[in-house]
Amino acid sequence: MGHSHQPSSGGSPESIRAGHELTDVKIAPLLQFAVMLAIVAALTMWGTVKMMEAMETFFAGREARAHPMQSSGGAPAGPLLQTDELADYKRYQAEKALGVSGDSAYTWVDKPAGIVRVPLDRARELVLQQGLPHRAPEK
Repeated sequence: MGHSHQPSSGGSPESIRAGHELTDVKIAPLLQFAVMLAIVAALTMWGTVKMMEAMETFFAGREARAHPMQSSGGAPAGPLLQTDELADYKRYQAEKALGVSGDSAYTWVDKPAGIVRVPLDRARELVLQQGLPHRAPEK
């Protein structure tokens, strides 16, 4: 096998004798690429601006109409912050206690079906007296 593995310096014989590349880079293809890149970038920016204008017009038209499910009242004037946590918690406990005991605990849930809300203690008494509902065994 008579292949020689000598490194090939490539290039023209003049470049080899000079010790460096004598030819220069071709400018025309680089300029063409730069011009095409600038055109594509400009078209992309223009398209983005036009799309944003169209979206602003579209959403501005929709903003005037109220949503059918929107209530007539607007948004609250400001943030509803909890300023007195302890008082709020005590009020919550009092409301819960009224729902569990006292006369206000007896309310109709479904009057035609005969379903009534009763206090928890009274419900326990009724279950102990009457038992839980169950199916009669089939014969």
